[in-house]
Amino acid sequence: MDGVACSDLKTFATFKDQAERLRVLASVPRQGEIDAKVKYEPLKTLIVGDADIHSELNALIIGWQLQKGPEDVGRAITDLLNDFKEEEESEGGQEAPPENQDAPPAPPPPVVEDHHDSEDVRTVHFWAEALSTAFEKYGDPANSITSDCLTEAAAESAGEGIEAGFNTMLDKNRRSMSRGLKLVAKDVIGIVDSLEVKCTHLKYTNFGPEHLRKDANRMVVLAGAKTLVNFAEHVEYEAMKELKVGGIDVHAELNRFIMAWINNQGPRRVGEGLADFFDDFQEAKEDEGDEESEENEEENGEIGEDERTPVMKMVLDAFEAAGGGLGSDCIAESQDLQNFEVGVNTAIEHMLKKQTKTMQTGLQELASTTDALVNTLPRHCAGAAGATAIHRAARKVKNLTRRTVVDYGTHIKYEAMKSLQVGNVPVHNELNSFIRAWKLQSVDEAGRPFGELFAKLSTIEGNDEL
Repeated sequence: MDGVACSDLKTFATFKDQAERLRVLASVPRQGEIDAKVKYEPLKTLIVGDADIHSELNALIIGWQLQKGPEDVGRAITDLLNDFKEEEESEGGQEAPPENQDAPPAPPPPVVEDHHDSEDVRTVHFWAEALSTAFEKYGDPANSITSDCLTEAAAESAGEGIEAGFNTMLDKNRRSMSRGLKLVAKDVIGIVDSLEVKCTHLKYTNFGPEHLRKDANRMVVLAGAKTLVNFAEHVEYEAMKELKVGGIDVHAELNRFIMAWINNQGPRRVGEGLADFFDDFQEAKEDEGDEESEENEEENGEIGEDERTPVMKMVLDAFEAAGGGLGSDCIAESQDLQNFEVGVNTAIEHMLKKQTKTMQTGLQELASTTDALVNTLPRHCAGAAGATAIHRAARKVKNLTRRTVVDYGTHIKYEAMKSLQVGNVPVHNELNSFIRAWKLQSVDEAGRPFGELFAKLSTIEGNDEL
C-alpha cells in the first residue's frame, strides 16, 4: 500500500492496518510451542493469532499461482486480510470476577500525580533528549534529535498521552493493562512520526525512529488482539507479579520505564526505559541456530541420506514413473539441470495464460527443454525405459507444435479449463496434475506427475520424425 498513488483511501488504509496485524502476529518470537502465534498442520490447519486462515490462504495461492485473474486474487486477498480486522473493544465488557467472592474489594489504585512542571515531560527539550537516548541504544549517534525536529504540540500530546496510559495501567487488571499499553504505544508512534515531518533527513540517516515505530506498532497489535470471548488474549497479567504481551515477559522493563517517568528521573532515564521496554517487541528473526547446524552438517559430510536437489529428485522420479528409473550416476547437479528448471518455469507461465496460442508455445517449450535434458544423459542412461519414453514424447510434441497455425487446431485441441488433446491423446488431467505439483506443492513432488504426463504423450500416433 505504501507504493500506491491513492494510498490515502480509507479502504487502502484498512488493508494496510490488517496486513500489519498479520505481519506482527506471524512474527512473534517463539517462547516454546505452547505460546506460538502461528500453528500449522500441513493440509489441515493454519492458525495465526486466533484466526484459522487455511482456506483463505489456499484460495489466494491457487488464484495467484494458476493466474485466475485480478478479480479472483483481489477477492482472496480481501478474504484473508479480513480475518485480521481490529475488533472494537466492548464498552460493557468487564474483567472476570475474582475467584474469592467474599474478599473485600481492593482500594482504588493511586493516580499517577503529575510530578512534572510545565518545562518537563511536555517540552520539546525533554523529548529531544529522551528520544536521542533511546535511539542511541538502537545504534544511532548520540544527540541525534534536536529540539528543532519537534513541535510543542507533539511534545505536549506525548507527555499527556503517556501519563494517561500509565494511569490506566494502575487499575491493575488485564483489561486496563491492555488499554494502557495501547495508549502509551500509540503516543510513542505519534511523536516519532512527528519527528520526520520537520526533520525529513531522519528517514534516511537514522535507524532508531523506524526501529521504535515498528516495535510500538507491534505492541499496539499484540495488546489489542482478542477473540470474541477473550479480551486481549495476548496480554497475560497478574498484579505485581507478571506481565506478558504476546508471550514476551515485559514486567521488569515496564516497571523501570514507569518508575523513571513518575519519579521524575529525567529525560535520559526515560529514554533508556522507553528503548528497553519497546525493544522486547522486535520482529522475530529466523532461527540462526538451525542454519549453523546445517553448515556444521555440511562440513562433517552429514547432510543426510538423500543429498539430491529438488530438481534432481524431480527428474529421477519422472524417469521412474515413465517406465523405469536411472542409475545414481546418470544425473548430477549441473547447468543442464538449472536450464531444465528455467525452461519448465517458462513453459508453465505460457500455459497458464490459458490461450490457444500460448498453450501451444508452452507445450513446445516444455518438450524442447525436456528433449535437451535427455540428450545430455550418458549413453547407458539414455537407453533406460523411462528415459526412452520421455524422449519419444518430447520429440512427438516438438513435431506437433511446429505445425502451422492452420494445422494447430487439428493436432492440438484446447479449451481453457476443460480439455486438452495433443495429437490423439487427451492429457488435460495429467498436465494439470503436473502444474499443480510444480507450482503449488514443490518441485521435488512434481516428478511422478511429469513422468506420467510424458508416458501418456509417448503414445501419440506418428510424429516421430525429426
